[in-house]
Amino acid sequence: MRPVHSAVAAAGLLLASAFPGWAQGSSTASPIAGITMTTSVVAEGQITAVDPRARQVTVKLTNGKIVSGRVSEGVGGLDLVKVGDRVEATLDERLSFVLSAPGTATPANREVAAMAASRANEMPAGFVATYDVSTWTVVRTDIANNTISLVQPSGGQVLTFDVRTQEGRASLPRVKPGDKLTAVKAEFLFAQIMRKP
Repeated sequence: MRPVHSAVAAAGLLLASAFPGWAQGSSTASPIAGITMTTSVVAEGQITAVDPRARQVTVKLTNGKIVSGRVSEGVGGLDLVKVGDRVEATLDERLSFVLSAPGTATPANREVAAMAASRANEMPAGFVATYDVSTWTVVRTDIANNTISLVQPSGGQVLTFDVRTQEGRASLPRVKPGDKLTAVKAEFLFAQIMRKP
């Protein structure tokens, strides 16, 4: 998984649907700001090599790039795959940030993952979903350099991130030490191998 890179939220959007338990059980303090970013990536290619015993597959993507990887033991049907078969994969990522004042209730940190995969007599396919919630405490902001420094509420190493979005940069002056930044990341990956027509 890619690390959460940075953003301090722009004004106005609290995604109660992303925090069902938090929205019902929080204090009366309202979040300062919130923002959501959604990314979708589609990759297509063709199998150029397959080793069912090692569970290794090599794919030439439509952009010419060649990638190799190991197929999870949980995915059935790898012995049915042949050179020339087509691969399609879609990754959807939803990243939400909510900035809250000190004393505001936030959801507990957690990570949940689920997977579904093809059976032994089916062409390989799989779906993976992950949901990750983490809350950080703001240590400082540097408006001139568009950075924010965060630490886990329990302490530890202070991490500094670049704030890359215009909305985040516009919100930096509103962010104060002690504020809480909750990041919620939901990722959905679907991939399948199909017989070349």
